[in-house]
Amino acid sequence: MTKLTIDQALQKGVAAHKAGQVQEADRLYTAILKAQPKHPDANHNMGVLAVGVGKVEQALPFFKTALEANPVTAQYYLSYIDTLIKLDKLADAKAVLDQAKSKGAKGDGFDKLEQRLKEEGQEPQQAKQIASEPQPKQPNILDTLKLDQALKLAKKKAREGAPEEAEYIYQDILTKFPKNKRARDGLKGPVGTPVGKASNGQNPPPDQLKSLINTYNQGQHTEVLNQTKALIKQYPQSISLLNLQGAVLRMLGQLDLSVDAYKKALIINPSFAPLYINLGVSLKIQGKRHEAIEAYEKAITLDKNYAEAHYNKGIALQEQGNLKEAIQAYNMALSIEPDHASASHMLSSLTGVKNDTAPKRHVEKLFDGYAREFNTRLVDDLGYRIPQLVTNLLVRLHGGGSLGSILDMGCGTGLLGQGLRENCSHIEGIDLSNEMLKHAEKLSVYQKLSQRDISEYLSEANLDFDYFIALDTFIYIGDLTDIFSLIKERNQRSGRLVFSTETTQLDGFHLEETGRYAHSRNYIESLCSEFGYVVSNFSTSKLRKQNESYLSADIYVLDF
Repeated sequence: MTKLTIDQALQKGVAAHKAGQVQEADRLYTAILKAQPKHPDANHNMGVLAVGVGKVEQALPFFKTALEANPVTAQYYLSYIDTLIKLDKLADAKAVLDQAKSKGAKGDGFDKLEQRLKEEGQEPQQAKQIASEPQPKQPNILDTLKLDQALKLAKKKAREGAPEEAEYIYQDILTKFPKNKRARDGLKGPVGTPVGKASNGQNPPPDQLKSLINTYNQGQHTEVLNQTKALIKQYPQSISLLNLQGAVLRMLGQLDLSVDAYKKALIINPSFAPLYINLGVSLKIQGKRHEAIEAYEKAITLDKNYAEAHYNKGIALQEQGNLKEAIQAYNMALSIEPDHASASHMLSSLTGVKNDTAPKRHVEKLFDGYAREFNTRLVDDLGYRIPQLVTNLLVRLHGGGSLGSILDMGCGTGLLGQGLRENCSHIEGIDLSNEMLKHAEKLSVYQKLSQRDISEYLSEANLDFDYFIALDTFIYIGDLTDIFSLIKERNQRSGRLVFSTETTQLDGFHLEETGRYAHSRNYIESLCSEFGYVVSNFSTSKLRKQNESYLSADIYVLDF
């Protein structure tokens, strides 16, 4: 800020922003905020910038600061409310709208936002009283999920190529919220085709298909496979059954048969874009990246605004080493769906944008899709041995007897729990991925499992553990400051923090092209000095294979 005044920097930042020069705009806005942290326009523009590159959640504190600094600028309210609605934070959006109206805000922009809130968050219609026999209550997704959660789940299912599941969720929502615009719009799939109605083949009765999908979501994959085989004999032209069969075969590792199921469905209806996405996913897992890209491109040909097709194409291109084309694909996904967390994160990994952590939705989606093959792929194919190595290390360092109570942070499928259960008195696990937790639960080694973000759990739970362990977890968290601070401040006893990181010769932490974070030894030691940890053991080991060579892991045992 020595060469430019704040006003000059702001003008240049706005000009760069309008010209699409995101990194330059970010640099100028950041420089302003370093000199004047509560500058309202710089905060607001940083929020707009964040939304524009898909980091919608990160925009909120900027908009909030802008409003606190200048609560009379209408555009600040409009941007903040719009972003809250995009994140389905409807109650918060209404509160900010009420605040704006109390200060005299009015106009077409506020009227439109108010109408959006009414349509998306209206009260369920009251059932009419009719003279008829009592009917058993039909289960509804809103019996177990809030409206915002159900909308997000439906969107996720549709985006991931499960249109029938998305349709049932949207229909459940409209049963209670008949004018909900997001649910009504959601029933329109790619190229204007209603979700779940792209099949021109015959489907089983809706209740039977819905029951089958529920069984699939409960992880009973062998049962679903047996049922789909039997039903396909009765309904050989059912795209819904073939699509579901392809998904369950993939989950069971039967990739050739999964590909065959999707191809059979495409013979019946070659114009249904989600099928090409699902086919591409199975092909990519087989290592057939070129064929997978062709499948994604066919989906894009059918619907150029299919964000998930562009994102999946980007992943396959990146794995091929075609980074320039991958960046283009991620940018296309974000231009269609600005809050696509995974596309935003992977784009950052290739363009040098430094984020403090991977988006929760990205990590959850990644491991939900990876859960079924996780152990086979990671342990058998990639030679992952860190849980066994750390178990042996801790037993040796402890010198006999029980390790006490353990919190397994990022427990995954329970690889660490299996080894430590006989050496501790109590072990709990937390993970973002529900599918990973289902596999861990089957082991019956954890006293408690929770689907939680690590920092949120450490902030809210009653912490009373001897060991906090995070293996291959911090690779999805860049800035570890909060974790170190919360454990030290909130745990009720002295203990140990044990974790692995990917080795790097660069200082600090950085996001690699793989989408994972690496942390330097100097960075970890600086956190130890800041929060009062002592490094009692440090070692390096082979982490896992990557492109036929091994990555290196740093393993830390810290006393506090």
